[in-house]
Amino acid sequence: MLITNNVCAQEIIFCEGNTERGEPRGELKDEWKLSKEGTKVHMLYNNGKTTINYAKLYVLIEEKEPKENPEKLTITVNRQNNWAAIDYTFKKAGEYMISIFGIDNNILASKKIMITGPGAQVTETMKIERIETSLKLPGQKKEVEEEKAATRGMNFSKEEVAKVHTYDGSKLSFGQGFDEKLVKPSNQFALGKSGVYVAMLLENPNPLNTSTVTIDVWKKNSEGKYIEHVGAKEVKVKSDKKAADFHYSFTKPGEYKVSIFSGDFTWICSDYLTIYGE
Repeated sequence: MLITNNVCAQEIIFCEGNTERGEPRGELKDEWKLSKEGTKVHMLYNNGKTTINYAKLYVLIEEKEPKENPEKLTITVNRQNNWAAIDYTFKKAGEYMISIFGIDNNILASKKIMITGPGAQVTETMKIERIETSLKLPGQKKEVEEEKAATRGMNFSKEEVAKVHTYDGSKLSFGQGFDEKLVKPSNQFALGKSGVYVAMLLENPNPLNTSTVTIDVWKKNSEGKYIEHVGAKEVKVKSDKKAADFHYSFTKPGEYKVSIFSGDFTWICSDYLTIYGE
């Protein structure tokens, strides 16, 4: 079944391109005129402040008059920004529904686009020129509704769906050290002359099923957005264990978002901490 995620911050924008920060460029419109060579449309997906917590994304292109098999593309996600962009060349006039969704059929965004004028009878396979995405804020309230999977023609293996749910209920905690358990757990730390060492404990209901995890750190800017990338650190963990401890050193005061990814870049969880100056 498909699940619709109704989050207003998540949207698809049809435009001519985007900046390095994921801002749309050129004319923004939902109706495009078909040219002889086909009409290339830049589809910019803005995920707001949420994370796409999937190793892969899927893009579905459906005509108003449904085909037997709608076009579907698999995308390996590079989660470093909160947006994703693709180029697609339409070669047939008509009304289309564009949907972006995850491996568990959770629709992140959908939007209609109209291509006007005569044209060829086939569409070109989607060509990806750029796709970049970022991290999920935890605790987001979701409203979902179910639809029949047959209406979209999507099929996922049990292994793909199981991978997504491996990290359901995972938790990241911070402290001043680790001695069988976190020492003085906190989300606030004082910066010393040489920085501050923050211990981290990752806990998961299931075995971690990965031999490494990546600690990905982002700093909040003056606009309240976590878009300044501080760094990433890969550490070894025991795949058969449900918990792992590691540390990260901070050298500047500020508010930070810390996200943990598995070895294949599946998002596990995120949490926040504050580093105070001397």
